[in-house]
Amino acid sequence: MPFRFVPAFIAGCMGLAAALPAPAANLIENANFDSGTAGWQLVPGSGVPSFVIDATQGLPSAPSAHLSSGDPAMVVSACIPVTPQYFDLIASARNQGDQVSSASVTVRFFGDTGCVTPIGSEVLTWTTVETAWMQKASYNFLAPAETIRAQVALSVDGLVTLDGHFDSVFFGPTGTSPVTLQAFDVD
Repeated sequence: MPFRFVPAFIAGCMGLAAALPAPAANLIENANFDSGTAGWQLVPGSGVPSFVIDATQGLPSAPSAHLSSGDPAMVVSACIPVTPQYFDLIASARNQGDQVSSASVTVRFFGDTGCVTPIGSEVLTWTTVETAWMQKASYNFLAPAETIRAQVALSVDGLVTLDGHFDSVFFGPTGTSPVTLQAFDVD
Protein backbone atom coordinates (compact mmCIF):
# COMPACT_ATOMS: atom_id res chain seq x y z
CA MET A 1 0.00 0.00 0.00
CA PRO A 2 2.75 2.57 0.82
CA PHE A 3 4.33 1.94 -2.59
CA ARG A 4 1.22 3.29 -4.39
CA PHE A 5 1.37 6.44 -2.33
CA VAL A 6 4.93 7.37 -3.43
CA PRO A 7 4.15 8.06 -7.14
CA ALA A 8 1.10 10.13 -6.19
CA PHE A 9 3.17 12.07 -3.64
CA ILE A 10 5.92 12.77 -6.20
CA ALA A 11 3.38 13.89 -8.80
CA GLY A 12 1.78 16.20 -6.24
CA CYS A 13 5.13 17.77 -5.35
CA MET A 14 5.94 18.32 -9.04
CA GLY A 15 2.57 20.00 -9.54
CA LEU A 16 3.16 22.28 -6.58
CA ALA A 17 6.62 23.23 -7.86
CA ALA A 18 5.17 24.07 -11.28
CA ALA A 19 2.54 26.30 -9.66
CA LEU A 20 5.07 28.41 -7.74
CA PRO A 21 5.83 31.85 -9.20
CA ALA A 22 8.95 32.35 -11.30
CA PRO A 23 11.93 33.87 -9.50
CA ALA A 24 12.40 37.63 -9.69
CA ALA A 25 13.90 38.70 -13.02
CA ASN A 26 16.14 41.58 -11.94
CA LEU A 27 17.96 42.99 -14.98
CA ILE A 28 20.50 44.89 -12.84
CA GLU A 29 23.88 43.31 -12.17
CA ASN A 30 24.85 43.46 -8.47
CA ALA A 31 21.58 45.14 -7.43
CA ASN A 32 22.18 44.39 -3.73
CA PHE A 33 25.86 45.47 -3.78
CA ASP A 34 26.96 42.05 -2.51
CA SER A 35 29.89 42.22 -4.98
CA GLY A 36 31.01 45.71 -3.97
CA THR A 37 30.60 48.37 -6.65
CA ALA A 38 30.93 45.89 -9.56
CA GLY A 39 28.49 46.71 -12.35
CA TRP A 40 28.13 50.36 -11.29
CA GLN A 41 30.06 53.40 -12.53
CA LEU A 42 30.46 56.82 -10.91
CA VAL A 43 29.58 59.63 -13.35
CA PRO A 44 32.14 62.47 -13.14
CA GLY A 45 30.70 65.73 -11.83
CA SER A 46 31.82 69.08 -10.45
CA GLY A 47 32.10 67.87 -6.85
CA VAL A 48 34.36 65.22 -5.38
CA PRO A 49 31.93 62.32 -5.22
CA SER A 50 32.53 59.15 -3.24
CA PHE A 51 30.88 55.81 -4.06
CA VAL A 52 31.74 53.08 -1.56
CA ILE A 53 30.19 50.03 0.02
CA ASP A 54 28.91 50.27 3.60
CA ALA A 55 29.17 46.80 5.16
CA THR A 56 27.30 47.87 8.32
CA GLN A 57 23.82 48.62 6.97
CA GLY A 58 21.29 47.89 4.25
CA LEU A 59 17.70 46.88 3.61
CA PRO A 60 16.90 44.08 4.19
CA SER A 61 20.53 43.52 5.23
CA ALA A 62 24.04 44.89 4.70
CA PRO A 63 25.82 45.82 2.51
CA SER A 64 24.54 48.99 0.84
CA ALA A 65 25.99 51.54 -1.55
CA HIS A 66 26.97 54.92 -0.04
CA LEU A 67 27.05 57.88 -2.44
CA SER A 68 28.23 61.27 -1.13
CA SER A 69 29.41 64.53 -2.65
CA GLY A 70 29.57 68.29 -2.21
CA ASP A 71 27.58 68.66 -5.45
CA PRO A 72 24.91 66.54 -7.13
CA ALA A 73 26.36 63.13 -7.97
CA MET A 74 25.26 60.07 -9.94
CA VAL A 75 26.19 56.40 -10.32
CA VAL A 76 24.91 54.33 -13.26
CA SER A 77 24.44 50.64 -13.93
CA ALA A 78 25.60 48.89 -17.07
CA CYS A 79 23.66 49.56 -20.28
CA ILE A 80 20.98 46.81 -20.31
CA PRO A 81 19.41 45.38 -23.49
CA VAL A 82 15.59 45.53 -23.20
CA THR A 83 12.50 45.52 -25.40
CA PRO A 84 9.55 47.93 -25.21
CA GLN A 85 7.30 46.44 -22.52
CA TYR A 86 5.96 47.14 -19.03
CA PHE A 87 8.48 47.30 -16.17
CA ASP A 88 8.70 47.60 -12.37
CA LEU A 89 11.29 49.67 -10.47
CA ILE A 90 11.81 49.11 -6.73
CA ALA A 91 14.57 50.41 -4.45
CA SER A 92 15.44 51.25 -0.86
CA ALA A 93 17.28 54.39 0.21
CA ARG A 94 18.06 56.55 3.23
CA ASN A 95 19.89 59.77 4.03
CA GLN A 96 23.07 59.78 6.09
CA GLY A 97 22.72 61.94 9.20
CA ASP A 98 20.47 65.00 9.20
CA GLN A 99 21.42 66.51 5.85
CA VAL A 100 18.65 68.16 3.82
CA SER A 101 19.12 66.18 0.66
CA SER A 102 17.25 63.95 -1.73
CA ALA A 103 18.07 60.59 -3.22
CA SER A 104 16.75 59.29 -6.52
CA VAL A 105 16.70 56.03 -8.45
CA THR A 106 15.95 56.54 -12.13
CA VAL A 107 15.61 54.10 -15.00
CA ARG A 108 16.43 55.81 -18.28
CA PHE A 109 15.41 54.30 -21.63
CA PHE A 110 17.51 54.64 -24.77
CA GLY A 111 17.00 54.09 -28.50
CA ASP A 112 20.76 53.67 -29.05
CA THR A 113 23.10 50.81 -28.07
CA GLY A 114 25.55 53.02 -26.14
CA CYS A 115 23.03 54.54 -23.70
CA VAL A 116 23.88 58.06 -24.88
CA THR A 117 20.59 59.89 -25.51
CA PRO A 118 17.65 59.08 -23.19
CA ILE A 119 14.20 58.84 -24.78
CA GLY A 120 12.23 58.38 -21.54
CA SER A 121 12.56 57.67 -17.82
CA GLU A 122 10.85 56.60 -14.60
CA VAL A 123 11.99 58.12 -11.26
CA LEU A 124 11.72 57.21 -7.58
CA THR A 125 12.66 60.10 -5.25
CA TRP A 126 13.26 60.26 -1.49
CA THR A 127 13.06 63.82 -0.14
CA THR A 128 13.47 63.62 3.58
CA VAL A 129 15.79 64.44 6.44
CA GLU A 130 14.91 61.18 8.17
CA THR A 131 17.59 58.54 8.50
CA ALA A 132 15.32 55.47 8.34
CA TRP A 133 15.42 53.17 5.32
CA MET A 134 12.42 53.58 3.02
CA GLN A 135 11.41 51.40 0.08
CA LYS A 136 9.67 52.97 -2.92
CA ALA A 137 8.31 51.42 -6.07
CA SER A 138 6.81 52.20 -9.43
CA TYR A 139 4.91 49.35 -11.05
CA ASN A 140 3.70 48.63 -14.55
CA PHE A 141 5.20 51.58 -16.46
CA LEU A 142 5.72 51.30 -20.21
CA ALA A 143 9.07 51.83 -21.92
CA PRO A 144 8.91 54.00 -25.06
CA ALA A 145 8.29 52.11 -28.32
CA GLU A 146 11.82 52.86 -29.63
CA THR A 147 13.57 51.43 -26.54
CA ILE A 148 16.46 48.99 -27.08
CA ARG A 149 18.50 49.73 -23.92
CA ALA A 150 17.95 50.88 -20.34
CA GLN A 151 20.22 52.11 -17.55
CA VAL A 152 19.53 52.61 -13.84
CA ALA A 153 20.97 55.70 -12.12
CA LEU A 154 21.41 56.35 -8.39
CA SER A 155 21.78 60.03 -7.51
CA VAL A 156 21.95 62.49 -4.62
CA ASP A 157 21.05 66.18 -4.66
CA GLY A 158 20.41 68.86 -2.03
CA LEU A 159 21.59 71.94 -0.19
CA VAL A 160 24.68 70.97 1.82
CA THR A 161 26.62 67.70 1.89
CA LEU A 162 24.79 65.20 -0.28
CA ASP A 163 24.82 61.81 1.32
CA GLY A 164 22.65 58.78 0.56
CA HIS A 165 22.58 55.00 0.90
CA PHE A 166 20.97 52.65 -1.65
CA ASP A 167 20.11 48.96 -1.51
CA SER A 168 17.85 46.28 -3.02
CA VAL A 169 17.48 47.97 -6.41
CA PHE A 170 15.15 46.03 -8.73
CA PHE A 171 14.38 46.73 -12.40
CA GLY A 172 12.59 44.07 -14.41
CA PRO A 173 9.55 43.16 -16.46
CA THR A 174 6.22 43.71 -14.71
CA GLY A 175 5.14 40.66 -12.79
CA THR A 176 8.66 39.46 -11.99
CA SER A 177 9.42 41.72 -9.02
CA PRO A 178 10.25 40.12 -5.67
CA VAL A 179 7.40 39.61 -3.24
CA THR A 180 7.93 40.41 0.44
CA LEU A 181 5.57 39.18 3.13
CA GLN A 182 4.57 42.27 5.13
CA ALA A 183 2.32 40.57 7.67
CA PHE A 184 0.90 37.17 8.49
CA ASP A 185 -2.11 36.63 10.70
CA VAL A 186 -3.87 33.39 11.64
CA ASP A 187 -7.32 33.57 13.17
